[in-house]
Amino acid sequence: MGRDGTAAGMTEQRFRRIMVLCLGAASLAFAGVSSGALVVQSQHETPWWAVASIVIVFGSPIISAVAELAGLDHLARAALIFTTAGFLVVMLTLEQGLHGGALPASVGAPWILGITPLAAASAALALPPLGAWAYSLVIASLVAVDRILAFPGSIVDVALQDALVALLLQSVFAGLTLATLRASRSLDAVARAIRMEAIADARADARLREQRHADALIHDTVLATLLLAARGSSAHNDQAVALAQRGLEQIDRLGAPQAVDMAPPLDADELIWRVQAMATDLDPYARFTWAASGDLSVPSVVADTIVDAASEALRNSLQHAGRHEVSRAVVVDIRDAELHVAVLDDGEGFDPASVRPDRLGIRLSLEQRMAAVLGGSAVVSSRPGAGTSVVIRWRADAAG
Repeated sequence: MGRDGTAAGMTEQRFRRIMVLCLGAASLAFAGVSSGALVVQSQHETPWWAVASIVIVFGSPIISAVAELAGLDHLARAALIFTTAGFLVVMLTLEQGLHGGALPASVGAPWILGITPLAAASAALALPPLGAWAYSLVIASLVAVDRILAFPGSIVDVALQDALVALLLQSVFAGLTLATLRASRSLDAVARAIRMEAIADARADARLREQRHADALIHDTVLATLLLAARGSSAHNDQAVALAQRGLEQIDRLGAPQAVDMAPPLDADELIWRVQAMATDLDPYARFTWAASGDLSVPSVVADTIVDAASEALRNSLQHAGRHEVSRAVVVDIRDAELHVAVLDDGEGFDPASVRPDRLGIRLSLEQRMAAVLGGSAVVSSRPGAGTSVVIRWRADAAG
C-alpha cells in the first residue's frame, strides 16, 4: 500500500524496495563508522539504553531490509515505523541513558547525534511527506537540546550549528527519498493512464469491428438476397434462398455467446478445396487454378474469413461485371508462409475513387474485413472498361 492508503503501483513498490535495501546497507555503514564511539561511550551508558539504542538505530533498518528481500512487505513496513518511532525515543531518553546524565568531554559528542540522516530516510519511507519533514525538524531540535544537556561544555552557538547541520543532512536524505517516491508514483499514474487509454481503444476497436461485421453481413447477405429476389428468375430465387439461409446462420452466430475457436487449422490442400468448392458453387464457369508449396497451416477463423471474402468478391463480380460473356478466374497461390487468393474478371469495371467511403460495398466487405485479420489484407483494383481484380493476402509470420 502507498502511504496515502492507496494501492502502490509496481514502480513505486520497486523503488521503495530499493530504498529500504539502501537504508539497511547505510545502517551497516554508519555502524562501522560509529563503532569506535560506540565502544568508548558504552562505558558511560546504562546497559539497557546502550543495547536498546543499538538495536533500534542499527538493527531495525537491517531487519526491514531483510524482510523486504524475503517479500515480507508488512514486516518491512513495521520495522520502518519502529525505526522512526524508536529513534525519537532514543533521542528523548539520551540524558536518562547516561551515567550522571552526561558524557565526559574526553569521549566527544554522543554518537547518536551524528547519524540522524538514517532517521530522516526512515521517516520519509514510513510517513507522509508533511510528517517526514516535521519529524526531521523535531530530530534536529533534539540534536541541539541533547548536545547541551548530555555533553558538558557545549555552548548554545555550537549546539545550534550542530542542529542546523543535522537538519541540512536530514533534508538531503528525506528530500531524495520523497522525490524518488513521488517520481515513481508519477510513473505509475502515467502507466495507469496508458493502460486505461489502451483499454478504451480496444473497446472502441471491438465496437468498430462489430459494426463492420454487421455492415458486411447486411451487404453480403441481406442486400444481395433482396437484389437476387428482385430479378425474379427461378435460378436467382434459388440463389436468394441459399444466401438468405447463410445470412440467418451468421446472424445466429452473432447472437450466440462467443466461444474460443477450437476448430483445427487447415493445411494448404484443405484451404484450396474450400475455395474451389465455393467458386464452383457460385459460378461453375469460372476458371480455377492453384499453386502451392511449403507447409502452410491456416487457423480456421482465418480460413473462414478468406473464403467469405473470396466468395463476396466473386458474388460482386457476378452482380456488377455487366455483360454476359464476362470471363472470371479464381487463383490460389500458396508460397511457404504466405497465401494469395485472386478473383479476376474482364467485365465493365468501375472507378474506385467514385465509391463513397460510407457505402456498404466492396471496400467494407473485403478490405476492412481482411484488415481485421492479423496478417491479412485485401486490395481491390479496377478501371472502367478494364475489369476488376481482387487480391486477398494472408501472411502467417505477420499473424505470429
